[in-house]
Amino acid sequence: AVCTHRSFNIDAMTNTMNLYGQKKHNITWLPMKGDALIDRARSRVASYFMLERNDDILFFVDDDGVFQSEDVIKTIDNVLGGMDICGGLVMLKKPQSIKQGHIDKNVLFFKDQSVTFSKDAKPVEIHMIGTGFVAIHRRVFQAMIDNKIVPFCHPTDLKFWPFFQPYPKELESDKWIYLSEDWAFCARTAQFPPDP
Repeated sequence: AVCTHRSFNIDAMTNTMNLYGQKKHNITWLPMKGDALIDRARSRVASYFMLERNDDILFFVDDDGVFQSEDVIKTIDNVLGGMDICGGLVMLKKPQSIKQGHIDKNVLFFKDQSVTFSKDAKPVEIHMIGTGFVAIHRRVFQAMIDNKIVPFCHPTDLKFWPFFQPYPKELESDKWIYLSEDWAFCARTAQFPPDP
């Protein structure tokens, strides 16, 4: 699934279309265009996935994300192999360092956690991950629905669960953080881990 307010980057579109050449998994295209509120757009896609599809995994890529098909396949395989959520770190480029990518705040590691980055590195558990390149098993959404940690909304003809609704969270006394849609989703899933 790709959520975009206006347009889809041509490089990201090319990478997405390349997925249809792989033979290992059935891929279904789930675009969401025209909703400027990213948490609602992601929630609407996930709700459609739960209400109208029988697929096992929902995979989000950002509308400007560039990726390799084999990385998508590895991520899907990790989720099919038993993980609930598996994603990749998104490398961002700043204008002043256009030749060197850097990792922005799209992940939150556990305190004092060290992570090795290499081609052969295995996935590790982390606290929170962004949704720019992430696979989520259906059972994660079902656990959120079953435990009523998100209400079902239906303003006019939009019917969805707000899986990705941001919210403020107290870290310690009088110290708060505003969880973006992706980190809010991760925080909710930690409340009620899905049954394997």
